[in-house]
Amino acid sequence: MVKSMNRPFNFILLNSHLNHRHPLFPISRIHFSVLRFVTFLLVVYTMQAPKGIASPVPISWYPTLSVLMLAIGLVITASFFIYEATSSRRNRSLAKELFTGAVASIFLGFGSLFLLLSCGIYV
Repeated sequence: MVKSMNRPFNFILLNSHLNHRHPLFPISRIHFSVLRFVTFLLVVYTMQAPKGIASPVPISWYPTLSVLMLAIGLVITASFFIYEATSSRRNRSLAKELFTGAVASIFLGFGSLFLLLSCGIYV
């Protein structure tokens, strides 16, 4: 019996060891070879080379973005600390604290990322 591990369309020739055509799939060995070659060509020519991974941000912008985002993050962090130090416990708002902390965290995180990228540490 023909092993059909790596060959496409071998299901057509299940009874090829009997040297006659299968009653449900009347195809000869020559036609099967042509069919297999055409299938190979279709697979090879439809495959595309994988595209390289590219940064959506130009590399020359990394230092500028790191300084800008770290500065914004530090200003927001400073305003958070000033808000915590100057407001009384009764006047504080949990939503305002969480929002300010989240925005500062996002800016400081992306600023740190771009700082590492501009230094050549690709994370």
